[in-house]
Amino acid sequence: MEDAPYRLIDVRQPALFIRGHLRGSWNAPFEPGRALEAPETSHPTVFVGIAGVIARRAAQAWSEAGHAAVYYLHAPFAALERALPAERFARAIVVEPEALVAWQHKG
Repeated sequence: MEDAPYRLIDVRQPALFIRGHLRGSWNAPFEPGRALEAPETSHPTVFVGIAGVIARRAAQAWSEAGHAAVYYLHAPFAALERALPAERFARAIVVEPEALVAWQHKG
């Protein structure tokens, strides 16, 4: 969705993102009190979460970090999923980022 006039950031946990997400969205799990790690963009950024509450907090944190044109969708994800194109994966293995820190390739 690089040609879209906005960047859509899904702030839900990876396991929920993999089960289904809005087409073209990026996954950047948000936890209040931690820095949000979302891709930089020159386009307006739109945050989406389970029910809009965490998306609002993520948008506020992103704005406070100096980013302009920040929005959030204040709607339950299930409603958004029915209204907008969604993607699902048939099979996936979820690995939490913390697990990757300790992993080393033995090759």
